[in-house]
Amino acid sequence: MEKTLKIQSMSDIVTNSSDETYMIDDYMWETFNGSHGAELIAEERKRQMDTEGFSLTRDDHYNSPVEFLEAAIAYIQAAIDECHDKEVGDKAKQSWPWNNSWFKPTKPKRDLEKAGALVAAAIDYIERNGYRREEQEL
Repeated sequence: MEKTLKIQSMSDIVTNSSDETYMIDDYMWETFNGSHGAELIAEERKRQMDTEGFSLTRDDHYNSPVEFLEAAIAYIQAAIDECHDKEVGDKAKQSWPWNNSWFKPTKPKRDLEKAGALVAAAIDYIERNGYRREEQEL
């Protein structure tokens, strides 16, 4: 029996908002389906959109995906610091591109979920806008 999942991007898994589809083959479905980490990242992206008020439209106001990637780096660095039993250091805090009140590192696993969701947001941005919005006619 063939298993397929119709998605265009990670946001479609989260929001089911797209009419365009791509088919995922059995191997990719089993890989995604068996990955608890990928599920946690998808759940975090959904939480950011449902609870925090983020959306694809809001994401598109940025000129590039760089801020999403910098925020992901901040959470990854926080996870590294925490795994070394250190307080979250300046390296993580300096990577954070937005208001400091939005940077809320907790535990390594949770921080990696947030980082993964931010990477997913960057990928979705690139799929919609390219690497810079100036590349497209506005």
